[in-house]
Amino acid sequence: MICYGLIGYPIAHSKSPELFEQMFQKFDLKGREYRLFPLQDPSKVYELAQDQTLKGLNVTVPWKSSIINYLDDIDEKAKAIGAVNCISIEHTSGGPWLKGYNTDVMGFWEDLKAWGLPSNPKALVLGNGGASKAVTFALEWANIPYQVLARTPRNSMELDWAKAPWTIWREANLIVHTTPVGMTGIGDRMPFVPKNGLDHQPRVYDLVYAPSETPFMLEAQAQGCKVKNGLGMLQRQAELALGLWEKDLAKAPQ
Repeated sequence: MICYGLIGYPIAHSKSPELFEQMFQKFDLKGREYRLFPLQDPSKVYELAQDQTLKGLNVTVPWKSSIINYLDDIDEKAKAIGAVNCISIEHTSGGPWLKGYNTDVMGFWEDLKAWGLPSNPKALVLGNGGASKAVTFALEWANIPYQVLARTPRNSMELDWAKAPWTIWREANLIVHTTPVGMTGIGDRMPFVPKNGLDHQPRVYDLVYAPSETPFMLEAQAQGCKVKNGLGMLQRQAELALGLWEKDLAKAPQ
């Protein structure tokens, strides 16, 4: 048996087991299973990896950045992003060897591109965690200007989302929400949006996918915005992760 899984907290809502079971069948990958590991402490990942059947892990909130401190190696792209959402595990005589990757960047970008970008896109990114780092990396790569708004800005380039000038909201025609606010298990909440902050009808992409329509998406729809959740991103990054873990199978996605 080969096992893959997901670490993060909370993760009971995750659709990853369902997605991976579908891919195992699609690519005729027998003897595989996918499990949820709700870790409240990222330092426990090495202890978890002692399981000889465990060959790979996905990483979700809130550990995408802090997990880096507990890995043996990290891919150059993930290092540049500053966030990891995929770990490969090699079992050696000295113990498990953990290497981190980031498949969120291409997962997000391919899903956003398939949905459709506004003309002359200018983005607002809500949140500054690990998922935000993947989103901003993709936007920079695509030469799309953006501004990060967060509850707790970490540097001079980020703004407090409750204090940012109203004009910053009005100038954006794409808003990407990257925090877990509104996610199942987190509560019926939404990120801060100023009064009339959406009435110019920007496109709204919410990385949360459970529930399928978050409070933020419902509010945006009520103001005439086109909205999308993060299920497509989840599916695309999962395919990329499987390609990393199943390199010896030509039919696995690369």
